[in-house]
Amino acid sequence: MITRLAAYRKTLLTCLILWASIVAVFSAERFFMLHHFVSDDIRSRYAGDLAALFVKGLLFDIKIASIAAAFPFLIGLFGLATQKTAALTVRILPTVATVLSLTAFAAALGNWFYFSVYDRQFDVFVFGLADEDTRAVLKTVWSDYPVIPCLAALIAATFVFGKIFSPPPPLSDGLVGENRLDCRRPLTRPRTFRRHTRLVRQIPPASDRHADFRRTAN
Repeated sequence: MITRLAAYRKTLLTCLILWASIVAVFSAERFFMLHHFVSDDIRSRYAGDLAALFVKGLLFDIKIASIAAAFPFLIGLFGLATQKTAALTVRILPTVATVLSLTAFAAALGNWFYFSVYDRQFDVFVFGLADEDTRAVLKTVWSDYPVIPCLAALIAATFVFGKIFSPPPPLSDGLVGENRLDCRRPLTRPRTFRRHTRLVRQIPPASDRHADFRRTAN
């Protein structure tokens, strides 16, 4: 069974990967949106402000990623109460991290489509879609935007994030083979070493050999 220290290290690693994944997804979305929706003339006119734009956006992404990573961190922290809860936490954290990463990826895609339709990012007016002609809006999105490729991208992202956060499979006995050391067996000395030890024990001490030599000489 996994120790609490190992579970804590696994929790930190999962949270770090989740944090980096969310920051990377949102930063990549901002970069591609800038080059897709903003004309070259405007980008060249405000080229001096692009660095400040990306820095401010990166700080916002770090804030969102830190809030998202705090949730699995708290789960892992409270899971360190006992060794059993630590083992359970290690098993459920990959699923939690995968869901959060997939949510961030879906939010990035949704923000892209929302900006395409309303020319602005997510805001409070997104909750007013139900007051509008929702069917007409959805029909426009379905006809004008690649919904099916985006769904395929979500499925692919689910697979990728699942692989990233899933623990590596343990080595099977077949991979280790005969070189596997069985710790339950006591270590035994080789036969040649034991035979050499018996031969050495049969040799009399040097003092006895000298005494026998003197008696033979006399």
